[in-house]
Amino acid sequence: MTETQSDLRRRRHEQKVVRWKFHGTFIMSPQWEGVFDHSLEAPEPVWLARWINKPGTNKWLPLSPADCNALNKGTTDPVLIEGGRSTVSNGRISYNFVRGAEREVDYATWFIVDEENGPIPIFNKQDAEQIEALYQAADKADHIQEILDKDVVLQDGQYKAKVVKLNSNGTKLAMRKVPTGWIGTRYQLQRGYGAYDGPVDYDTMLGPVRHLVFVIHGIGEHFFSKEDVKWPSIVEAMDKMRRGVQEKQVEGWEESKGPCPDRIEFIPIEWYDKLHDSSTSLMRSLRATTLQTIPALRSIANDVILDVLLYMTPAFCEATLECVTFQLTELYHKFLHVYPNFLSQGGTISLMGHSLGSVIVWDLLSVLKEKETKGNPQSQTDSSGPQIHGVSVQSDDSQSNEVGYQAYAGHDITMDGKIQMGTWGPSLTKPLDQTIPFRPHSTILLGSPLGLFLTLRGAHPVFDAIRRNHKILLEPSSDASWEGLKVTSEISPFSLPTGSLFNIFHPSDPVAYRIEPLLLPVDLDPDNLPTPLYLTALGKSVRLHIKAKQLHSQLRKSVLDTKNSWNVLLASAVTALKVDSTTCEAGESAASNGILSQPIVFPLGGTSKRIDFSLQPGVIDNEYIR
Repeated sequence: MTETQSDLRRRRHEQKVVRWKFHGTFIMSPQWEGVFDHSLEAPEPVWLARWINKPGTNKWLPLSPADCNALNKGTTDPVLIEGGRSTVSNGRISYNFVRGAEREVDYATWFIVDEENGPIPIFNKQDAEQIEALYQAADKADHIQEILDKDVVLQDGQYKAKVVKLNSNGTKLAMRKVPTGWIGTRYQLQRGYGAYDGPVDYDTMLGPVRHLVFVIHGIGEHFFSKEDVKWPSIVEAMDKMRRGVQEKQVEGWEESKGPCPDRIEFIPIEWYDKLHDSSTSLMRSLRATTLQTIPALRSIANDVILDVLLYMTPAFCEATLECVTFQLTELYHKFLHVYPNFLSQGGTISLMGHSLGSVIVWDLLSVLKEKETKGNPQSQTDSSGPQIHGVSVQSDDSQSNEVGYQAYAGHDITMDGKIQMGTWGPSLTKPLDQTIPFRPHSTILLGSPLGLFLTLRGAHPVFDAIRRNHKILLEPSSDASWEGLKVTSEISPFSLPTGSLFNIFHPSDPVAYRIEPLLLPVDLDPDNLPTPLYLTALGKSVRLHIKAKQLHSQLRKSVLDTKNSWNVLLASAVTALKVDSTTCEAGESAASNGILSQPIVFPLGGTSKRIDFSLQPGVIDNEYIR
């Protein structure tokens, strides 16, 4: 390994022999207590930061060695630090992609030793220069006594810096800050900060950013962001998630000894202020009508549960989507400004939504789908509006009713003449003018109530109508991971503009719902619904107790459910003989018996085979209700 300039200077200093004359003898170069930077020239400045106007956080903490190096080499203002997430300009640190308390930043080369709180920086540049000059003179002097007799008065006039010997022959020295008079506290000084004890800088251990994930929070963020609530905010949670993912990447890289993995960046999107703005008439009325008793519980009702109620109204749903779209667009362009080569070098972008945030993600993709459908002349087959998979979609800007603008309402065109209404997207007061500026590489829903929202919107009949009226087998694109399989009319071919979509939930989450059943026939036997897949780590299978549970369930079903077994055999025979194929579409016979006869492939996310994924529960079942 090539020796760095700093290492070279340190080695030369340690090997240097200085002829110090002490009582007529020559001795080796003295050892310094508290000298962590051994460079012969001026020491490398250590940059430190602290929050401004944030109670309890006025302590100066060092930036990472990589950030200190960037600031020391920085020839222009501003300078990017913390992996590009922050910028230093005019002595202030500002965040590039999140809202946060501003920090001030400064550098120091000499510090006061504080055993309890850590090194205290000496920011007075004149004092630091005088202390450094005295140290350099002592380090190069031929006679120890000429240094011990010297001191430098610091700028406040009440203290001075001087060299003291720590043993009788003067081979061990230290720098002290002592009072100019007889009374006062004596302080030990050190050159350099010492060992960096901050968090591991994974940003410098991984490759460049190649994947960006925008994360949209769920309900209760207004409540969780309060200073008196001991719960991490979305910004704090994303910092923890980023570090956790990077730590796993580094661990996997070190174990495999393969190529260095690229970084994944997580940027939170905050929308709660849009709904909880205290200046709005709704919030003023809410505060006026709220009882003053049991304030903790009422705060949960107003700051958590209210989010769901507000989002189900067209006006606030529209305001939330506009707020999130604006932030996504703004942060998308800021990110590309910080990383101008991101897209040209193959960078990809994903969307992640938690809780109600997953519904927002779905609705954003619905808005994008409508825009892309309108812009595709092939999708418009008549003057009544665009045709998406054979279902008429209302897109007349003038349409409105008592529940708001049905931006994506579909008429269920059934073969028996019945008309059903539903929508897979949000009800708004008017069409949205702006859409997100990118197509997600993947979409991830966490703990999502989307299945409930789609059910309440009447989306299942609409998906069913799309399924029945879609006569052509869909061939997957050439880059699909499920190439070679076909999607039959057993499953709705409805899709969103995203590369893949995953609905991930814990089996004990009371507000998580499935999505796959809504893309299957309405009359499908619930016992024949495909079970969610268990989420597993790369290269690993499900845990042993999960396998045992699956085996028990399969044995129980095969032994007890004889009626279903006969239905499976009958459906297979009918399909094989193609009975009455002139009046029955592919898969209809199976669906009418409540049985699926084709491979389960859901096209909702483009390249996704499956949508619903369950986290693996522990050995001890932790369901709330049995």
